[in-house]
Amino acid sequence: MEKFINSGQQKVEKTTDELYNELTTLKEENIGQWLQEREEQTITFGQYLEQLCQKYKLSPSKVGEEAGISKQHISNTKNGIKTLSRNNVVKIGVNLGATKEEIDKLLKCAGHKELYPKRNWDCIVLYGLHHKLSVDEIDELLFDNGEDDLLHAKK
Repeated sequence: MEKFINSGQQKVEKTTDELYNELTTLKEENIGQWLQEREEQTITFGQYLEQLCQKYKLSPSKVGEEAGISKQHISNTKNGIKTLSRNNVVKIGVNLGATKEEIDKLLKCAGHKELYPKRNWDCIVLYGLHHKLSVDEIDELLFDNGEDDLLHAKK
């Protein structure tokens, strides 16, 4: 998959093979245009958060508040001034009621790795997402299984 432009933006997802196939069919004089088009196909964390908030009919500040994140920090993050920790991005996704795929994309837009079922902490979060558990219920499962909760996770 593609790499991040920076911690606040993610390229529109295309597989490495798809990109390679596009690249190999280009003529030399079109490479600059192709690179420019790819650059324009970016989405920031703030833009994607806005899309999800509209979809789930919630405001970013309300979602942030429910996740224990100040309105100012959410605003600064949306504007690319600050970043959120991986666990805070997960909390926002859970509070939105977002799907695993949406949370993974939100994580990628924020410059973090997707949830990965081979990591115990991630595995428990994925279980919670699949069973539509709340942040508190996921935290309880994390604690019961010897993992840091969403507030204190070092992810």
